Amino acid sequence: MNVLGNLRKRFSSGMGSPTMPPIGAPIKEASDKRGPPPPPLVVQSRIRQRGKKNTPVKEQKVLRREVFDDAIKGKIDLKKLGDIAEAGIPDDLRSTYWRVLLGYLPPDESLWEEELIKKRKQYKDFCDEFIVLPESVKDKLEREKGSPQRASAEDDENEGFETFDGDHPLAADTNSLWSKYLANRTVLQIIDVDIPRTMPSLHFFNSDSGDYENLMRAIETSNGATFTRNQQHLRRLLFLFAKLNPGLGYVQGMNELAGHLFYTFAKHPHTFDKHIEDAEADSFFCFTILVSYLGDNFCRTLDRDELGIQGSLNLYKEKFQSADPVLYEHMEALNLKPEFYCFRWVTLLMSQEFIVPDVLRIWDFLFASATNINDRLFSTCVAMVMTIRDTLLTGDFSTNMQALQDFPPTNVDGFLEHAMNLLAS
Repeated sequence: MNVLGNLRKRFSSGMGSPTMPPIGAPIKEASDKRGPPPPPLVVQSRIRQRGKKNTPVKEQKVLRREVFDDAIKGKIDLKKLGDIAEAGIPDDLRSTYWRVLLGYLPPDESLWEEELIKKRKQYKDFCDEFIVLPESVKDKLEREKGSPQRASAEDDENEGFETFDGDHPLAADTNSLWSKYLANRTVLQIIDVDIPRTMPSLHFFNSDSGDYENLMRAIETSNGATFTRNQQHLRRLLFLFAKLNPGLGYVQGMNELAGHLFYTFAKHPHTFDKHIEDAEADSFFCFTILVSYLGDNFCRTLDRDELGIQGSLNLYKEKFQSADPVLYEHMEALNLKPEFYCFRWVTLLMSQEFIVPDVLRIWDFLFASATNINDRLFSTCVAMVMTIRDTLLTGDFSTNMQALQDFPPTNVDGFLEHAMNLLAS
């Protein structure tokens, strides 16, 4: 039975993780031993440690803000920046911090403007190159071929379509403009299923503002659906990612990662951001970098390979067993495998487990050392499980699956401090 393949199908259809073990799987008797509790959450915020013991609260807040402001000026120490970021980044500085921590902006403030101009022009070039529409087919053909002649209307195969000098919807040439347009629609059919599901509770994605007629025409909807302005920006960057990465393409769930990036960049623009398109372009590049850091978790052909999601889940299991062997053995005895609950956590960086502010706070911690993001991610997953340790040790399979699939409200800073402890151990 291909558990991961079925998980992707369930996940894509919005069904979530399975709630029962595989048929015929042996269920061991669960241990009643609770074992020793996990280590106490004693790690304090590194920013708070910089203040003096007797410093008044208001003065501590000013110091905290000054530390964040100073860390992104001039030549930037990435190690120091990461240490500061993992304590939680102020909302209005988060987009700048993430751009630097992910490696999109260089660690030198004086180079930012030049780099952003170059990258945003590159993104515009991608839009011009890869987005092909029916109304643009004729225009491009006329520019490239002079004055094309329309094919005979007697050609029943292509009746109802504009055909130009052999370029028509049924043309065998895969490089024809009609072929490119139809290939684009195939990609969009998958993306358009996920766009309305992206952060649906946010006014940011579900309301319109301003004149976006030109953007709406930028990519024709594949199923006649109507998308808001910000949904259009999101679908365009996902579409371009799929076109530029044909080996991976678009995988359902990528919308959550790109959506949180775009929301953050658009809601709190950088100094050099003049238009919403700037946030779209930066989100595209940061999303591309993030997917590269996450390895091959989205590569379906590697699902059963150590390089893919199975390898990531195995690394999580090793960290979990080392951190709390008693709880680990209890979960194994119940046949409650990481594939049943941790698959979504790892692939979507907990973006569906918590409210948006908490997700952004978790990502501050994960991005604090983006090149080491997987270790931080697995530590966070283990800390989450250990947060509800008592519930899991007394529950059966069904009770525990419900707790893990619908994670209870919790203090995010608390289990992130625990994750820091696990990183240091």
